[in-house]
Amino acid sequence: MRNVGHHDLRRTSFSGPAPPLDLFDQGSVLQPWRKDEIEQRVGRVEGVREVRNEIRVQPVSSFDDRLRLQLYRRIYGGALFERYATFVNPPIHIVVENGSITLTGVVNSRVEKAALESIARGALAFRVDNQVQVESDIEKEPSGKTSAES
Repeated sequence: MRNVGHHDLRRTSFSGPAPPLDLFDQGSVLQPWRKDEIEQRVGRVEGVREVRNEIRVQPVSSFDDRLRLQLYRRIYGGALFERYATFVNPPIHIVVENGSITLTGVVNSRVEKAALESIARGALAFRVDNQVQVESDIEKEPSGKTSAES
């Protein structure tokens, strides 16, 4: 099985038919129905043979809900990140589970990554894990041969 995130699927290109893939989904969702929806969407990707769904449904917690909303407002309400708030799929993902914060996604600079960490550490959380990547630091994977090169 190969773990392929949404980022990888968007950047992968093939010149011929896509090779068969076995994928497993990881992460967490707030609503149980989203777990099944994600599995169905990934399963419809051309070439996918099998999907192993390891997505967790986060526990119901009013503390986590308040913390998530507080972080969302602090991050996307600030001048540094407000442009991201209008994206259909904002690049900064806030996961709060049992009072612990995990930030994931991609930002444009190390300054933005450091600012995110500072905002998260200013919240009343038990732990902060900043997994956000800076776009310029992401190793560029060579893409397959495109049809223009044929």
